Amino acid sequence: MLINVVTTNFAGNAAVNKTNLGAVISDFTVDEIKGKKYVYDFESLRKISIDLPFGEYRMLLGINKKYEEIFDQILSSFKFFEPKIE
Repeated sequence: MLINVVTTNFAGNAAVNKTNLGAVISDFTVDEIKGKKYVYDFESLRKISIDLPFGEYRMLLGINKKYEEIFDQILSSFKFFEPKIE
């Protein structure tokens, strides 16, 4: 499983690349955070990538499709919260 926190510009370029690979794009929600899910083929492997807003950045999550069931279980345990500023 891959987790990256990236700039919005980087995430936008990654989305274009996945689209160019013929990605099937759908809406996806993790703990009430709405993002996009990309399913595409890369180097003979079916991949899943999730793109979520993360403050001023983006969080990109990825995995090989064959591990989708485990990936979904992990994502269902994610909880996002606002940090306390003291």
